[in-house]
Amino acid sequence: AKQVIEDLGTNDTGVIIQALSTLSTLPAVNNVPVEVLNATVTLLRTTEKRLVLTSTLVAIKHLTSFDRTKMMYGDSTTLQEALLQHIDKFNSPNTQFNVLEILLNMCTGYDPNQVQLMTMA
Repeated sequence: AKQVIEDLGTNDTGVIIQALSTLSTLPAVNNVPVEVLNATVTLLRTTEKRLVLTSTLVAIKHLTSFDRTKMMYGDSTTLQEALLQHIDKFNSPNTQFNVLEILLNMCTGYDPNQVQLMTMA
C-alpha cells in the first residue's frame, strides 16, 4: 500500500498509470487502506491529464464495487464532492459515464452515501 501511495504522488505519468492499473485489478478479498483511497481522491482532484483522470476513474469504479471500500470512500474521503467536479471535466461522455457509474456504485446498498449525495445536490 505504501508503494502505491508513493507512486500515485509522483509526477511520472507511467508510474501513476501502473499504480492505478494495480488498483483496478485488485480482487474483492483485498482490504484497501484508507490512505490509498485518499490518494486516489487527491489524484482525482489535482490531475489535469486526461489519461490519468480516466485511469483514476476506472480504478475508483472498480474499488467502489466492493462493499467495504464503498463504505470507506463515503465515510472517510471527499470522493463524492470530487466526482461532482468532474461531471463536465474535459466535456467527455466517457468521463461523465464513469463518474455516474461510481456514484451509482457508492449509493447502491449503502444508505449513508445516498444521504451524503442528496445533501450535495
